Amino acid sequence: MKMLKVEENKAKTVDNAVTISLVSPQLTPSVWGQVEKWLNKGEKHFRSYYKNEHLYNAIMSGQMQLWISFRQNKVRTIMLTQLDFYPEGLQFRFVYIGGEVGSFKEILHAFRMVEIWAIDHGARKACIIGRDGWSKKLARFGYHKKSIMLVKDLYTLSNSNGHAAWKQ
Repeated sequence: MKMLKVEENKAKTVDNAVTISLVSPQLTPSVWGQVEKWLNKGEKHFRSYYKNEHLYNAIMSGQMQLWISFRQNKVRTIMLTQLDFYPEGLQFRFVYIGGEVGSFKEILHAFRMVEIWAIDHGARKACIIGRDGWSKKLARFGYHKKSIMLVKDLYTLSNSNGHAAWKQ
């Protein structure tokens, strides 16, 4: 599939350089085949929260943003972002970042552009929930570990009759 050139919020490029762009919902179908490749490779990190169709629908409705880096019409890195609304302000969240091995280094020059987009859309904070490796990669941008997220699958408890501590 040949990818359409994406113009919105494009970083400056030189010949054969990697470009990072915000993909509009209208152009998402033209790149989705290449995006799904990276979603499928990273599914262990988010599949219990989202299926590809959920992400596609969220992008198409404007609830999430799709950012891609590409070189010569080939998608190298994808980033899914979302603006989360809280009573005390708007937070910009990286939902998922994935791509070719080493491709994150290729987009470092444009990473600040993504944050500026978030600021321009009212975000006061930014966050990423992910594996520990992101703390080292994003430290240069001022990200730091503030907390951890612990997860437990509760469906294993669905057959129990409740915990004795809750019975009165």
